[in-house]
Amino acid sequence: NGLPLQHYFGVPAEARVKIEQQYRAHAEEIGVDVSGIDHLHAAVIFVTTDEPESDARERIRENLLHSFRAGDQPTVTTRNRHVGPDGKPLDREDMARGCAERAFIGSPESVVEQLSAFIATTGARRIALYHEIAVEPSDVLASIISFATDVLPALTERLPSVAVGERSS
Repeated sequence: NGLPLQHYFGVPAEARVKIEQQYRAHAEEIGVDVSGIDHLHAAVIFVTTDEPESDARERIRENLLHSFRAGDQPTVTTRNRHVGPDGKPLDREDMARGCAERAFIGSPESVVEQLSAFIATTGARRIALYHEIAVEPSDVLASIISFATDVLPALTERLPSVAVGERSS
């Protein structure tokens, strides 16, 4: 039907590219034009200014693990959906570790670097950012504010051809 995909936040950038290539190839086979589609890339983000990146990443990993233990994300019924490079199913710990490794976490400058690399790899033009994994309301709000005031302007300056957001007055 030529509809956009929504990429799960735990999927590595390279796998997203491969999925989109398969999507385009299938669409071409059946005669559907998908050239103008901008797929949605969900991602975990935590912008911090007062915590070392390694500590923040470990805290986010722990929060993800808690979420995975409490919820059903790693056990969604799609067969072999969450598998490692060896083809074996991932457990909750592996899922949390992988998601935390792929999350955009760190100082505003570090997050700009990470997002720029992600956009360069995937060609992403629509990204849904999940700040809430920081759990503490004050940390979530601080991350959102830092993203809006520090990350977004720097990203816009670095990648002027990519529409990374609009601001209303």
